[in-house]
Amino acid sequence: MIGAPFFAVGTMIFSYLLLRSRSVPASLAGLGVFASVLLVVGLPLQLAEFFKGPLTLWMWGPMFAFQFLLGVWLLIKGVATQTQRQPA
Repeated sequence: MIGAPFFAVGTMIFSYLLLRSRSVPASLAGLGVFASVLLVVGLPLQLAEFFKGPLTLWMWGPMFAFQFLLGVWLLIKGVATQTQRQPA
């Protein structure tokens, strides 16, 4: 349980970089940022026992959706590459 907030922070940085680079659709990267922020806030509250019961499992739902959809997207479409400009 101690390592989970570090996972959430790492995923938040990764999702933010995906959002900034536009390598995947913005909605998918935005879902990753949202899910990561939810975990970054929720996991310390769970450790402090403010969150109990099924709420602790439900906060992992958006992260599962992001990880699954990102994996499918990368397998099917890959990442968008930048177009190279022709020298004048």
